[in-house]
Amino acid sequence: MSQSFRTVKLLLLFVLLPMLTACDEDADLLVNSSGFPCLEGVVYAKSYSDNHGSTGKMLHQGYTYNVVKIGDQWWMAENLRSTTYKDGTPIIHATSDSDWGTATEGAYCAYNNDANQESETYGYLYNFAAASDPRGIAPDGWHVATDEDWKQLEMHLGMSQADADATGYRDGGNNEGGKLRETGTVHWPDPNDGATNESGFTAIPGGQRKGGSGTAEFKDIGDQCNFWTATGDETKGWMRNLDSSFLFSSGIERTHDSRLRFGYSIRCVKD
Repeated sequence: MSQSFRTVKLLLLFVLLPMLTACDEDADLLVNSSGFPCLEGVVYAKSYSDNHGSTGKMLHQGYTYNVVKIGDQWWMAENLRSTTYKDGTPIIHATSDSDWGTATEGAYCAYNNDANQESETYGYLYNFAAASDPRGIAPDGWHVATDEDWKQLEMHLGMSQADADATGYRDGGNNEGGKLRETGTVHWPDPNDGATNESGFTAIPGGQRKGGSGTAEFKDIGDQCNFWTATGDETKGWMRNLDSSFLFSSGIERTHDSRLRFGYSIRCVKD
């Protein structure tokens, strides 16, 4: 190895090391203490090695997300808040009932259109066109979770392949739904049966927005959480539902949903 090449490597190490370590220390900041920008989509501030159960931080569009390693997958531990596609094109911000109910392109909104309050906690609601757009709405190096990503997660939590492949409400007998839900009653209704959040996924009930014909009403915040996947076609998309009520608290619903204009939350997985 030439002396000049060694010199370049040392210079790069000198520049990059403070960028990475300072972001680890200041993971809630866009610019670290050394003045370098933290890189979007990169997992910083890992709690320990890159193994199951490790937690960290990830920056995207000015927001610091909590992330968690579940099995072999890095998942967002919060709902998505993207307002643009990866190429920088804005996602349509549809607030009125008519704009939301008739949107055929990707669209998003905050619950009750209250971006300052509801989205800070629950993230944004997206229609299926946004979730499945090939331009991508996830951070760089991440993607909207697919149906297969969800199945992998569910099987890691104890669901069998047959149950994971089934449609409707699926209870594999291992409290898979409870392992995903945030504990306590700050966001979920009392008594939040079976919630352990042992996965670290921290699902909270962000509700939904209706779409298509009729009023584009908001409903179910504080009661249910619904997640679009990126998997589907022009007629149906795969989604997941979590519920804390006694009859449905331990399982996870998987639906091939034709209500493509409905607004659901989104979780992303690292590539």
